[in-house]
Order: sequence, then C-alpha cells, then structure tokens
Amino acid sequence: MDETARRVLALLDADAPEDLGVIREIRLRAGRPLTVTDERGERLLGAPRTDAEIEAAADALTRHSLYAREEELEGGYLALEGGCRAGVCGRWTDGRVRGITSICIRLARAVTGCADGCMSYLYAQGRPVSALTLSPPGLGKTTLLRDMARQLSNGTRWGAGVNVAVADERRELGGSGTLDLGARTDILEGCGKAEALSMLVRTMRPDVIVTDELGREGDALAVREAIRCGAAVIASAHADSLGAAFGRRVLKALLEERLFERIILLAGGVGRIQAIYDGGGEPLFEAKEI
Repeated sequence: MDETARRVLALLDADAPEDLGVIREIRLRAGRPLTVTDERGERLLGAPRTDAEIEAAADALTRHSLYAREEELEGGYLALEGGCRAGVCGRWTDGRVRGITSICIRLARAVTGCADGCMSYLYAQGRPVSALTLSPPGLGKTTLLRDMARQLSNGTRWGAGVNVAVADERRELGGSGTLDLGARTDILEGCGKAEALSMLVRTMRPDVIVTDELGREGDALAVREAIRCGAAVIASAHADSLGAAFGRRVLKALLEERLFERIILLAGGVGRIQAIYDGGGEPLFEAKEI
C-alpha cells in the first residue's frame, strides 16, 4: 500500500490491513462498511459508517473546506490532493449535492511506461496525431493519458518532444503539480474543458492538448476547433466499444469527421489495450488475449 492510500485512509479514520496491495478506489456508504479495492478485488473494512461519519469524512478530505467547494459539488465531485478525486452522492438541493451519503475516492498515480504499447501509433511522419481513448469507467484511461502526455512532452524515438497543454478540469491529470507530465507541459486546472481548450489554443501555442472524459456538447465543439487550429488532441471518453462510441451523440460527429486519427480501446484490466483503430475504424492493432 502506497503513502497516498495511507494518508487517505488516515483521514477517513480507517485502519487498513497490511496485506492490502495497490489501492485503486475507496468507497464510503452510509450504513455500510468502508470498501477498498486493490488489484485483487474488493474488501469490506470496519463497522458500518453513519451519516455523520460520512459528512465528517468529506470535510476531512477537503481539509475542512467542504462548503467552500460549491462549484465542485455542483458537478458531483471533490478534487483532492495529488490528483485524487472523490465522487459524492446524497441529496440534490439548490443545484448541488448536500447531505453527502456516499463517497467514491479514486486514487491517482503515475505509472511510468504504461503508454509504451501505444506510443508508436500516436505519430505520423514524426508529429503527434489526435487520439481518443475509450473504455468503461475504472480501466485506466486517465493513467494512460498521463503517460502519453509525459512521453509526448519529453520526446520518444518516434518524435521529438513537443509543447503539451493539459486541460485538467478536475485536477486529476497533473495532481496539482505532483504528477510528472513532462518537461514541456503546461497545465490549466479547474477550468471547464470547453473553455480551457479554447484558452489554451489562444494563449499557449500547444502542439498537443490532453484532456480527460469528453461528455458535453461543448467539449466536442472545443475539440473540433482545437484540431482545426492545428493542435493534436489526446482525449478520453466512456464507451466499451467503438460502436458504443458512435452511439454517443457527443462523440459521433467527431468520429464521423475522422478528427481523431487514432482510437484506442481499453478492456480487461487497468491500462490494457484491446485494440487500436485508425480514424476510419480500421484496426491497426488487436490484442490476441485480454
């Protein structure tokens, strides 16, 4: 168990068995024990948590600034230190979550080299191309994006290092400067993706823009404009197949216009690549086993 997980569990006033591995997620639910997920699966720890304990945990996670986080609570999450994020559920009142009854904490970590298997596909004639990474939640899209950003920024054997701009709306990708995204990377935190992409194109002259979890119509419009302005865009979205991605209105037009020159599909485990397609959906790589 790493130090980040230990600190989070300490804030939650939870004693963790020493045999826990690399913790990926911690969940608290009112009336239920704490749930911890590592590479071997889920474990239930301790006695059921009360409503008051859940509220106290949310307050502790935000270092007692919970109710100063109105904008984040409107989006159903809390940004934590080191790129971790806590999704929250409870009572929706006045445009935000109040009376928190559930917390899902995703622990961020950099996995150096996890993008090695796809980096050669992210270049054409020595220049980065736009790429979309797809998977259901929890299979390592954000972790993969971090390493892509780092390698594109530092340079690889397929191309020299380039200027990378990261639109880090929820402070997950860069962990507020705690995670290595490369020597030529600039990070814009806490700004909505659509506005961030437009701002970065205007002000930072990026060769590549990296952003996570496309989900709104405005995100798609901003991606289109950034690519048409000459920046490659490396992004992610939720979908369990290429067909499912085409079925999402936000992604359909981008895919039909072939604005993404590479589409990377993850499945079967954190960061494991099932397939890589070109912009027209033709397979460039397919894993024999997942």
